[in-house]
Amino acid sequence: MNESKNLDQGEAEPAQVQLADQPRRNSFLTRWIARIGLVLFLIVLVLGGLVWYAYQAAQKLPDYYQAILEQPESEMDIAGDQFETEMLELQNSAVELGTWQAIFSQDQINGWLGYDLPNKFPDSLPAAITDPRVMLRTDEMRIVFRFESKRLTGIVECCGDLFCTQNVNQIALQIKFIRSGVLNLPIANWTDEITKIFRANGLETEWVEEDGKATVLFTMPTHVKKNSTKRLVIEAVEFLENEVALKGVTMDASELKAYEESRRANPTINPSR
Repeated sequence: MNESKNLDQGEAEPAQVQLADQPRRNSFLTRWIARIGLVLFLIVLVLGGLVWYAYQAAQKLPDYYQAILEQPESEMDIAGDQFETEMLELQNSAVELGTWQAIFSQDQINGWLGYDLPNKFPDSLPAAITDPRVMLRTDEMRIVFRFESKRLTGIVECCGDLFCTQNVNQIALQIKFIRSGVLNLPIANWTDEITKIFRANGLETEWVEEDGKATVLFTMPTHVKKNSTKRLVIEAVEFLENEVALKGVTMDASELKAYEESRRANPTINPSR
């Protein structure tokens, strides 16, 4: 009987140990799950914060853009008229044989973009783009605008340079970056929008890579006017502080071929620099 009792007690011991370990294992598993949940929560919180920050940053206007937008409409109208006057004087100079040049200020360009473009040429830009403005610095132009589409709503800033290539009247727009707030946007996602702007203004484009940067090439017409024997050639585009300078020459059509050969003999893509 004693042996039977001992055997019964011995058989009961594993069950007692198992019952004693079960709460410890459950407690460990609970803590483990809780820690994973906490880590996942922190990851979601951080990612959510980054998304919120990126969204807020995309809505933030660069200081210089904000200042330009606050310009009164009457001042934009005056500056836009000055821009058109300068363009008219350039046109009058360019129809005559010989060299010519013109300088346009940042205020004149922004006045025209802010007042004349939406009123006189409302279909020149894609519907997603509004309030375009520029900031001009030495060898650099920044274009800022509001953009609204299914994929992005916010302020977009594009930084680039503009220069002449070795081909007559071929202009290169080299893009340094496109960003919204603190986020750099893939340039490849914007090539269609940029191409649309050029095509809306009758210019065909070609995309290449120059110095590791995306560059769009477009060609301006050489004809001064229909049935004219004069040819207009843009020789240089230069960004200065708050200004952009254009230089060129108008020649007889018979001189253009020799001029083209001379330009193409230059191996660099940007002889205007």
